Amino acid sequence: MQPRVGIVGGGPVGMTTALELAHRGVPCVLFERRRKTTHEPRCTLTNMRSMEHFRRLGIADDIRAAGLPRDYRQDVVFATRLCGPEVHRFSYPSLDEGAASGRPVAFDHLAGAERPQRISQIFLEPVLKAAIDAHPLVEVRFGWRVDGVSPLKNGVQIDAIGPDGKVRIENVEYLAACDGGGSMIRKWLNIAMEGHPAVGNQLGVFFRSSDLREKTDHGDALFWWIVNHECRGVFIALDGRELYTYHQVVDLDLDMRHVDPVELVRTAAGADIDVQVEAVNPWQAHQLVANKYRVGRIFLVGDAAHLNQPTGGFGMNTGIGDACDLGWKLSAVIHGWAGERLLDTYQSERRPIAVRNVAAAGDNAANLKRHTVPAILEDPGPQGQMIRQMVGMQIEQMNRKEFESAGVQLGYRYTDSPLIVPDGTPEPSDDETVYEPDARPGSRAPHVDLGDGSVLFDHFGVDFTVVRLGGDAGPLVAAAAERGVPLKVLDLAEHPRAKAIEAVYRAPLILVRPDQHVAWRGDVVPDEATALVDIVRGV
Repeated sequence: MQPRVGIVGGGPVGMTTALELAHRGVPCVLFERRRKTTHEPRCTLTNMRSMEHFRRLGIADDIRAAGLPRDYRQDVVFATRLCGPEVHRFSYPSLDEGAASGRPVAFDHLAGAERPQRISQIFLEPVLKAAIDAHPLVEVRFGWRVDGVSPLKNGVQIDAIGPDGKVRIENVEYLAACDGGGSMIRKWLNIAMEGHPAVGNQLGVFFRSSDLREKTDHGDALFWWIVNHECRGVFIALDGRELYTYHQVVDLDLDMRHVDPVELVRTAAGADIDVQVEAVNPWQAHQLVANKYRVGRIFLVGDAAHLNQPTGGFGMNTGIGDACDLGWKLSAVIHGWAGERLLDTYQSERRPIAVRNVAAAGDNAANLKRHTVPAILEDPGPQGQMIRQMVGMQIEQMNRKEFESAGVQLGYRYTDSPLIVPDGTPEPSDDETVYEPDARPGSRAPHVDLGDGSVLFDHFGVDFTVVRLGGDAGPLVAAAAERGVPLKVLDLAEHPRAKAIEAVYRAPLILVRPDQHVAWRGDVVPDEATALVDIVRGV
């Protein structure tokens, strides 16, 4: 089957783009220069919203099975050393404990259809790769290097070199550039990045340790942040057993030839722990967003379009949101029920979200640098304890929002989008830490547990859905049929939880987009129902 969309880059965002398109019946081809999935443990969080998308795509359970164990606690510990005095702790139960008690886990305010999952990229990518390998509409070309892309009258030409060195030309209708922060496609298109480059320098050590868990004084945790006058960094648990990374802030002019990664890790640990180094990677943090997301039929997605500091876990998850937004819009145009103008809204909807998330991550990173760290912080006596209490209070005030970011994950909305029909109601809070469930047009449709083992999202259609809690949806159904727009009616007027749903959706009729964002809500369908349908389909 001839692919309709080309995808360059086979990281989590590129593979999600492929799955999203295939889920909607669009054949695609994915090029990735690596022959295998990554061995570099970069991102470690798949957040609530991304897990909701993966639930819709049918792989949420596979991701959970590959991530940190369900009984692994999700505490965030700040300590002078891994084996030194504790300064502060943000306590969060394991997934199993949270489910049993009803208490939230880290990043979770019980407002999502899925809880977040801690999973390193080294474990996430194989799950995504297995899914695209198994899908008949995805042509997977790992080991292929894209050497150029050229616009055509009605498409894009991709020049690629295969593992055998042979050149192949692939012509597609559209191209998703998911080729990372150093995106060659972005550079070929002369798209500039705006913001703050090189805002931090760190050295990452990926290692195994047979005794870290037993030697640390602080028990299992997601993160152990190291706070002392000698070094600042963070240990991250990858598999809950023996795999870890340690990232330490370093000077820009650090000479790597004089760095002993084992000694670096042991100094931060404050103990002679077992360290078997797997990889050492210096890296720079950036706060950048592309000034354009689209040139003709080529779209920037994920890190190609925005670069975050890792504080908060917003980078890959923002990219997953990009993939799902672009996927339904390309599908709508390719299937012929939407106009080309719909594709312009990919930038107008997603770029403001990236700007917001990049800024939030930057603020989190800045807060980590503001702690008072006197040398006496590590003193075992009463004076050291008093100083640690003072620094712990600073950490509580400054850093909690990094670990409780429901507003960022679930509260983003497309308020000013031309695809959204406003209803005049006031906007909910824009606090990064607070999510107020609200079906105001532009917002993500609120999650509701239906009490039968399913959630409201499970019953939405692949394309548009009108949730009927009362009133007459007939005119909207007729208008959608006239325009060829696929629309499912989800009639919940007699459902046992109808009142609970209406309490949060606040209207008897709600039109939900393919990406689970509300496009319109009201008591009655407008007289010009076809005009409403034209707005939401980008015509």
